[in-house]
Amino acid sequence: PSSRPGTSPSKMRFPRPATPQLREDLTHKIEELQVLRKERQEMETFRDDLVKRAKTLQVKAQGKRAAARDQWKKKYYEEKKKSGPLDEHLAKLKRELDTLNRKQIS
Repeated sequence: PSSRPGTSPSKMRFPRPATPQLREDLTHKIEELQVLRKERQEMETFRDDLVKRAKTLQVKAQGKRAAARDQWKKKYYEEKKKSGPLDEHLAKLKRELDTLNRKQIS
């Protein structure tokens, strides 16, 4: 029977092993396959756990970066607020110094 696209193929049936040695080999291979499947599932679970931990660490790192940035911004703006009055005071002192220098020269 030909299989058409979109239809599922019929299940394949394998002949039963003729000798006890072949049966034993088949049984052994089936057991190996089951062990490998179980190992794969365990490794996939382990991988999923690692991915979750990586995401958690990434979120923590982003949070720390954001906190450091916010702290820096806060300090920056606090210092910026202080600089205005200090600049005015500096200009006043420069004018006074200039005045004193002119008085001394004349």
